[in-house]
Amino acid sequence: MEDNNARKELFNEIIYNNHKRLFKAFTSIVFLATLATLIIFLTGTGSKYLTLIDIITAFLTVSGILFVGITIVIRYRYRWFSSYLAIFSVMLSLFIFQYVMHGSRELFATHYIILALSVFYFDTKVTIFSFITVILSQIFLFILRPQLIPEGPIGSVIGVRFLIYIWVGISAVFGTKATRALLELALDKADEAKNKHERIAVIAQNVEHSIGVLNEKSTEQATVVDTINDLANKQAASLEEISASVEELTSNAENISNTARSLYQEMQIANESVTDLKKVFEEITKSASTIAHAIENITLLSNDSIQKMDVTLKQFQDLITFSNNMSSFVEVINQIADQVNLLSLNASIEAARAGDAGRGFAVVADEISKLADATAQNASQIANIIAQTQNLMNSSNGSITDTSRFLSKLNEEIRTIMQEISHTNTLIQDVNVSIKAIANLNTQIYNAIETIETSTSEQRIANEEASKTIVYVSDAAQNLTDIVNTVSNVASSIKDIAQNLYTLVQAMSKA
Repeated sequence: MEDNNARKELFNEIIYNNHKRLFKAFTSIVFLATLATLIIFLTGTGSKYLTLIDIITAFLTVSGILFVGITIVIRYRYRWFSSYLAIFSVMLSLFIFQYVMHGSRELFATHYIILALSVFYFDTKVTIFSFITVILSQIFLFILRPQLIPEGPIGSVIGVRFLIYIWVGISAVFGTKATRALLELALDKADEAKNKHERIAVIAQNVEHSIGVLNEKSTEQATVVDTINDLANKQAASLEEISASVEELTSNAENISNTARSLYQEMQIANESVTDLKKVFEEITKSASTIAHAIENITLLSNDSIQKMDVTLKQFQDLITFSNNMSSFVEVINQIADQVNLLSLNASIEAARAGDAGRGFAVVADEISKLADATAQNASQIANIIAQTQNLMNSSNGSITDTSRFLSKLNEEIRTIMQEISHTNTLIQDVNVSIKAIANLNTQIYNAIETIETSTSEQRIANEEASKTIVYVSDAAQNLTDIVNTVSNVASSIKDIAQNLYTLVQAMSKA
């Protein structure tokens, strides 16, 4: 609804600006033509049929028509009939001038200006209305002022003139349709590009949020790895103490009972450490699951962004093609302006042949030529706007291409993260197996110590078993330390990749 209102307001402003240009041009023509005619009359070089009363009457009548037309059009500038009223008031003013100044037959060329300017209202109905008023104006002028009929065979001369009117009118209708279609297409594509850009920004925000979650979980994982490392060090220290206790049992039989109790306490601490280690790895498993889910979301968003980028890129290419077609139509408008200039030149030549009596008509022909030049300048400005629009679309096309390239890099980084996470999960499984092995070994040590405490006769055997078990546990603890270091390196790699992803998303947002 908001887009429709904005588009309607834009069209209303375009029509209103056309009204102002039309009235300013013809007001200046009326003033200058009347002034020139009055000067010619006062110098006594004017035609006999042109009296002071005729000049004043024509000026006041045309001024009144233009004043009423301007007042009503300004008051109802956003109503549908304002365009028709503006065309009619200007056409009526031209009719009066041609009727009063019937000595100049070339003034019929002003009709082409009406047809040319009607194109810029972007409404075929207004163009058809302009064509009808031109035909009716010419017919009534021929009836009321037979002097305006060109010399030569009447049938062929009048037929050719009306045939040219029809050709120009048909060209104006098709030109109006083309400009209207191209203008609406440009507005549609601009709105669509704006919506695509907003959706891409939302996707970038979602990806950035997911990357933030990934960084957070990577930090948590690094903390967990540090905790595991501390627990492994404590486990190693406990094993050293247990080993020392076993050696003491072997070397000093008298302290077997005390040493066994000490070993029992140390094993309780070791069991607690293993329990804590299990809890820590449960947290690691949860963090790994959360990271995997975040990566899946990022993958879906990235794939969706690539598909939308491809569609947007194709639509921008179509828009560039349509803009090139609109440039061709501007060339047609320039050709029409050149034809009007040529007709104005012919009128100036005829006025020059008429001598002093044709000076006023020469001024009018010069103003018509200026108006045709202004029409050509407007067409040139439209061409410049189209060129600027094409440059902006080419720039947007490059930005979208860069965004697509950034998304491809984003997918590559995501695949790398998935591989690292898979490797991390494998390491976590290895750590879990080692923890279970340590737990089993701790149980064996505990049972061995209990046997030593209850049966001194089995002291030697228990000491040997305890020594073997301690060696095995020490090796397992060393393996655990190595695995923890590997997990720490993987977590650091994931964090670096997440930072690269964040950089890519920032670049995509700026594009």
